Amino acid sequence: MFESLVISLFLTLILEISLAALAKVKDEENLTTVMWVNVLTNPVVVFTANMTSIIFDNYFITRAVIYFLEIMVVIVEGYLFKKYLKDVKINPYLFALYLNGISFLTGEVINLALRA
Repeated sequence: MFESLVISLFLTLILEISLAALAKVKDEENLTTVMWVNVLTNPVVVFTANMTSIIFDNYFITRAVIYFLEIMVVIVEGYLFKKYLKDVKINPYLFALYLNGISFLTGEVINLALRA
């Protein structure tokens, strides 16, 4: 499980910092904020999803928990972006949705590819 936490965080950081830069968030302090926000939220989501899968061993329960967690992450990250990003013109909650939406979908594609 530790390996999946590290790999997920590493891939998420690469992807979301790159996406932030594409969204014209280029200031080093703001990109560092994006990094730290993900360091706070990603391990919690991955750990909880992994534990849910182990405990319940039920696809539908696990998916429901993952979707709930992803919604919560957008809300929490949006709040943190609103509080800590400086001089960024994008709505912080839409920014969180953009980063997490693409990151989540990328993870889904990777997981499907690994199962094939």
